[in-house]
Amino acid sequence: GCALSNGEIQTYDQTKLHALQTYHQDSLVTDLVRDVTNPYSLIASSADGTVTIYDIRQANTAALQVKLPRLGEEALSVSIGFNGTIAAVGSNKAKIHFFDLRGTGGVLGTYNQSHTNEITRVRFQTIPSSPGTMMMASTTPILVSAAEDGLACVYDTSQITEEAAIQNVLDVQSPVREIGFFGPQSEGIYCLTGSESLQLYHKDDSVCRRDFGPDMRQYLSQILTEQVGHHDAHRQSMTNIDYLVDCHWDQDRQALQLL
Repeated sequence: GCALSNGEIQTYDQTKLHALQTYHQDSLVTDLVRDVTNPYSLIASSADGTVTIYDIRQANTAALQVKLPRLGEEALSVSIGFNGTIAAVGSNKAKIHFFDLRGTGGVLGTYNQSHTNEITRVRFQTIPSSPGTMMMASTTPILVSAAEDGLACVYDTSQITEEAAIQNVLDVQSPVREIGFFGPQSEGIYCLTGSESLQLYHKDDSVCRRDFGPDMRQYLSQILTEQVGHHDAHRQSMTNIDYLVDCHWDQDRQALQLL
């Protein structure tokens, strides 16, 4: 699925690439994720503080919608954990709210001490399915959050309190735009920053294992230029890398892919 600037969410057939469903949000969509344990579920967070769950087999209607408890609070990111039963929602008020999706979507609790600025991304750890098997991916209670304050925090959300839950704090030293887990068992964490840099960590410690600094775009552009060659001016003009958008772990190839 993809979210458009006018609030529309569109889903596509992965084989034929034609549109299947179109859903309309009343506000800007800030995050759009899948529930890895349910291939028919699509979840959107919005600037009006709502989180909407769609069953992509159904047109026009939402399966469930929840709203942040504080008036004017924006939902900036959402992630589904505990195998489809809990939603974590990061807000512009430096809070992470947890919703129970098994009933009416009531608030289970809130983390409000780890960050000092708006939370840009929350992601539950996903354990990939093994290559060549029919098993689906699963999620764990481990959650990572990223914020404008330049920190990324790792939690074990099975713990009762926020103080007990926090396992690790990563000092990225720049506002974090995208974050996620990678690796054969999702043991690594990648961070993409507002300065267009990429940093890699292990979830169990705060040591930056690799820092691809602000020269990353120039380096990638140079590689593309060399691959295209100097005799194709049109294709050469398309080799400049301006933004680092996100990362994706390819379980089959055992490689982290940068978009």
